[in-house]
Amino acid sequence: MGNCLDSSAAKVDVTQGSHTPSGASRVSSKTSRSSVPSTLTIPSYSGRSNFECLPTPRTEGEILSSPNLKAFTFNELKNATRNFRPDSLLGEGGFGYVFKGWIDENTMTAAKPGSGMVIAVKKLKPEGFQGHKEWLTEVNYLGQLHHPNLVKLIGYCLEGENRLLAYEFMPKGSLENHLFRRFQCKTLDFGLAKAGPTGDRTHVSTQVMGTHGYAAPEYVATGRLTAKSDVYSFGVVLLELLSGRRAVDKTKVGAEQNLVEWAKPYLGDKRRLFRIMDTKLGAQYPQKGAYMAANLALQCLSSEAKARPRMSEDKFRLFPWLVAVDRLILKSVTHPVLKRMVLVLAIGDLHIPHRAADLPPKFKSMLVPGKIQHIICTGNLCIKEVHDYLKSLCPDLHITHGEYDEDSRYPETKTLSIGQFKLGICHGHQVIPWGDLDSLAMLQRQLDVDILVTGHTHQFKAYKHEGGVVINPGSATGAYSSFTYDVNPSFVLMDIDGLRVVVYVYELIDGEVKVDKIDFKKTATTRSSS
Repeated sequence: MGNCLDSSAAKVDVTQGSHTPSGASRVSSKTSRSSVPSTLTIPSYSGRSNFECLPTPRTEGEILSSPNLKAFTFNELKNATRNFRPDSLLGEGGFGYVFKGWIDENTMTAAKPGSGMVIAVKKLKPEGFQGHKEWLTEVNYLGQLHHPNLVKLIGYCLEGENRLLAYEFMPKGSLENHLFRRFQCKTLDFGLAKAGPTGDRTHVSTQVMGTHGYAAPEYVATGRLTAKSDVYSFGVVLLELLSGRRAVDKTKVGAEQNLVEWAKPYLGDKRRLFRIMDTKLGAQYPQKGAYMAANLALQCLSSEAKARPRMSEDKFRLFPWLVAVDRLILKSVTHPVLKRMVLVLAIGDLHIPHRAADLPPKFKSMLVPGKIQHIICTGNLCIKEVHDYLKSLCPDLHITHGEYDEDSRYPETKTLSIGQFKLGICHGHQVIPWGDLDSLAMLQRQLDVDILVTGHTHQFKAYKHEGGVVINPGSATGAYSSFTYDVNPSFVLMDIDGLRVVVYVYELIDGEVKVDKIDFKKTATTRSSS
């Protein structure tokens, strides 16, 4: 790992720790299935010109005898990965192959697949780029660093010509799989296993490894790695967040294959910035905030390293960052690391009955499988195809019975807890009079929930009432009701973050998707918190 951090870098615990992995998500700049990521170091700096590195260099014996790390035998890791079978292969890099394995969490010995702790085993190629010195440096530094945003090195194997590293396993761990999730990002090596600069040196020299889409031009040209190289890499990630595109995409044509080359001319132009913004946002984003983020990305991506900002500057810390979340909405955060949130899709009457075979195409293009944690449906699915479609978006599907649903397994009401909130679900045809506030408040008290999601009127509503929140997502297909024949299709996305829930309503009006936002905060007077 390129150690170009000064003493004020992000706080990292270098004390002794356990072998238990944190289980948090992590980031990789690879596009393969590898669960061992490439570094995207995001340090902060105190403004001092001199660099300070990790403690005094240790001997090989001291490094390998660290109580922090397990010294595996080759056979132990061979058994853990089922003899490095092809179906255990997670990915391949310039240094070697990465295999999935299982070990017993207590004894740290090989375990049966599907039991114990899952690990990712990096097996170096004999002809690979990384030599023994670089491998040992990686063991040295990663064996000492313990931080929520660093993937944990569990152990190593040094036996004959075999050099292996065992990391905590991060499922679905490539960068593009995590950029638009609510995650606690994790970093590891960028293919730069070199000791940090010493004395008055401001850089380290290393072979160029990793993904060139993230690498600063001076690093690609000279192999010289500095703190400003990391700033450039951060600018690439910020650009990915704004555009919804990968750093390098071979499916594109010409200049569009390289995100920086394609997007950079638009970043400083307010009038043309929309051309590189993620189309999934449907132009529904704060333009001022997007321009601020784009302008920062432009500064980070300067071809001159000296012109790039330092991570200690206020522009990185103080203004509300605007980054794309799940390619659907923009979410304000106050730190480069995204906060962990939960997205809940609330969807209402789809068929009355069998009125429409599917959601509007513009809705479907926004709903990406694997991006939503929970789906709430107030009822009237009517056909199995709709049920299967929603399950394909998210397996955690909660449905209540609508008056046209033939499946008697659906309950009339349902409650579930998500984070700090307790949610209640009801179709709403049981509420008399339909949509009556007092009747809904009574149902909310009976269910003892903070948020009541109910449908039936087919028209979106979200409001506070008697200390609780009532949300009607409307009809996702624009199905008519006894109230009106002119219904705008709509659905709701709830962003639950701690004691706060932001309700985004998506409505199809005159062929265009319009987005509105309502913010609720749970207080001491809220029903479930009292």
